[in-house]
Amino acid sequence: MEKQKGFTLIELMIVVALLGILGYGIMKFFTNTFRTWWQTSQQIDAQQKARVAMDEMTRFIRQARPVADIVVGEQAGEDPNTMITFTHIDERQISYFQFGDSLRRVVDGVTTDVIPEDLVSISFVLDNPISPTQVDILNLTVQTPAMGAQQGSITFLRKRVFLRNR
Repeated sequence: MEKQKGFTLIELMIVVALLGILGYGIMKFFTNTFRTWWQTSQQIDAQQKARVAMDEMTRFIRQARPVADIVVGEQAGEDPNTMITFTHIDERQISYFQFGDSLRRVVDGVTTDVIPEDLVSISFVLDNPISPTQVDILNLTVQTPAMGAQQGSITFLRKRVFLRNR
């Protein structure tokens, strides 16, 4: 009897099973790599938004006119201490406040978004309501978009701004 060349059905089934396991492992590797990259890029974006907002608020609050003009309060329907209003040294009236999930700035009646979305919380605290020397910006938290069941956030716990024009 002559020996036939080729593979048996069992050998082919083993190869197909091994290729399936290998393909599944490669797919999981790329899926996890993409998820990690996406989450990291979203965290970087959230951190950058929060840092830009914090730097802008710090710069303008530091340049506020005499400190009696600084008022901390809230917008209707928002948490206490989520709004700060002051007069800048160039006579512009400036307010920063939380509005839903955004951080807004009002300069002489014109409203713009500093952080257009994903703001979780922010609060402002004066060291002395009558004659403050510093403003603390507390718990500036920006949420990162969810991927699957995972959602993160970036929080700046505290930024102390010393007022220059006392």
